[in-house]
Amino acid sequence: MTIAMVHAEVSAASFLSGYAARKAITVDNAHVDSDLTAFPLYVSFTLDPEIGAICRSDGYDIRFTASDGTTILPHERVSFSVSSNQATGSFWVRTDLTAASPTTIY
Repeated sequence: MTIAMVHAEVSAASFLSGYAARKAITVDNAHVDSDLTAFPLYVSFTLDPEIGAICRSDGYDIRFTASDGTTILPHERVSFSVSSNQATGSFWVRTDLTAASPTTIY
């Protein structure tokens, strides 16, 4: 199953203590055949200037949260780099997905 990251604008709204920006990742439920619990979602981005402008160069300050914006989701950093304020990275994120409606995480 292929699930793509859908880019949304970076929000300046506070949502997780110590963080001032977030980016929505929406999984289209058309790609989800049945409800999945603790699904390993592969998230990747290439040359993203919004992430690259605000994160640490090693990416260790990146967090993923559930749709409520505060529940931290377990994740594994596969790779991450910043060059000229543009971030490229890949992560595995454990999240629940539903076949009934799109799932948004941050």
